[in-house]
Amino acid sequence: GASFLGVTGRVYWATAWPWGPNAALSIGGGALELRGVDESRITTPGLGGRVAGGIDYSFGSHLRLGPSASFSRWVAYADASCQRGICRDGGALYGHVLGFATLGLLLSGSLGDAH
Repeated sequence: GASFLGVTGRVYWATAWPWGPNAALSIGGGALELRGVDESRITTPGLGGRVAGGIDYSFGSHLRLGPSASFSRWVAYADASCQRGICRDGGALYGHVLGFATLGLLLSGSLGDAH
């Protein structure tokens, strides 16, 4: 499993078409979790960033929907592992770089009058 939580800034380019490209930059933290068939697991949290881009279709002035792709990278500062019911938390002796890529759908909505 993979997770990332951060603060995001997104830029939309205004076009005369209903399709509009966007780019985003996020800063925050994330974790990768590897699970084995014997119920063992290793979790590596860290701090880092995420870049994303996509293209949205505008359904009027209040709703946009479209595909998005992103890549997250961070430096892991600790790791936790559980194996055969014994769990251990520890700091990493050195930081190691982790990351993951995602594909998804971005849904954006707004409230109020469009000016």
